[in-house]
Amino acid sequence: MPKTSIIVPVYNVEKYLEKCIDSLLSQSDKDYQIILVNDGSTDNSGEICEKYAERYQSKIKVINQENVGLGGARNKGLAQSDSDYIAFVDSDDYVTPDYLMKLRSSIEEDNADFSCCNMMSVDENYQELSKTKLFPCEVNASFVTQKSHTVELAVSVWAKLFRRSLWADSVFPDRIKHQDLAVIPAIVAKSKKVAFAPDFMYCYLIRSTSLLRSNGPDKDIVVAMEYLIESFKRDGYFIEYYDELEYLFFKHALIHRAIQDWPSLEFMKMVSEYGKKQFPKWYYNPLIPKQEKITALTILNFFGPHAFKVFRKFNG
Repeated sequence: MPKTSIIVPVYNVEKYLEKCIDSLLSQSDKDYQIILVNDGSTDNSGEICEKYAERYQSKIKVINQENVGLGGARNKGLAQSDSDYIAFVDSDDYVTPDYLMKLRSSIEEDNADFSCCNMMSVDENYQELSKTKLFPCEVNASFVTQKSHTVELAVSVWAKLFRRSLWADSVFPDRIKHQDLAVIPAIVAKSKKVAFAPDFMYCYLIRSTSLLRSNGPDKDIVVAMEYLIESFKRDGYFIEYYDELEYLFFKHALIHRAIQDWPSLEFMKMVSEYGKKQFPKWYYNPLIPKQEKITALTILNFFGPHAFKVFRKFNG
C-alpha cells in the first residue's frame, strides 16, 4: 500500500494535464500513488489519463465517471484511496519535485495532523506571476492549532498534505464553488497540530477561464457556509467557533468577492440578507478589522447593497 494518495480531479484540461502529471511523477518521495478521476471530460483529457496509466501502471490509477463536478470527483478519489496520507492537486496546477517529501517529513517529524506550504501563481506559459504565503505569520515549523487558525490559514485544499484519518467523516459538497471553504476550516478545527514548510512548492495556474473568475451571481457562497456551519454543529464546535465562522462569511462573501468588482447587485442583496439573518450581530465581530467596520459594514448595514457596490467600485 502506498504511503500517500494524490487525488487529481480531471475535467477538460488537455492543455495542462501532462504538466501536472509529470510534476507528480517527478517527486523525490516515491512512496505514493496518483488517482486520476476523469470526471466526464469531453476533450482528450481521458485519453491522456489512460496513456499515463498504461505507461506507469504501478503509480497511476484512473477512474472514469460521468460528470458530477469537482466535489464528486474528489470524493470518488477519497473513496478509492487507502493510504496513510492524502493530497489534492488540481489538474491544471503542478508541484515542485520535493513537494511530497517535505510535506510528509514535516508531518512525521512533528507528529502533526496535516502540513502545508506556500504557493506560487503562474500564467499559462508557466511564468511566475506572484508568490503567496498561505499562512500570514512567519512560521517555519509545526504549531498547535488555535481557533484563530481557522481564519488565518488559507482555505485551499491544495498545498496541503493530510492524514487520512482527518477525512473519516468529511466529504466535499457536490456541484458548488467554494468547496474548500465548505470543508477546510472544519478540518483545521479538529486538527491538534499543523506542520508548515515555508517553501513555495505548489504552482497555481491563473487562466482566463477559471471557474471562480466567471461573472454573475455567486449564490454558492451561502451554500458553502451552510455546509460548513452544519459540519461545526455536527462536531460540536459551532458555539465555540461562532466568531470565526461569522468572520469567514464576511471575509469570503463580502471582502474577497467585492474587492474583485464583479459581484452583481443580486449577489450583494443575497449576502446582506443572509448575513443579517445568520449573523445578526456581525457588525460587532471582534475579528473584523476596524477599518472594514467603519467603511464596508457601515455602508452595507445602513445604506444597503447599492451603496456598498458603488463604494467598492471606487474604493476597492
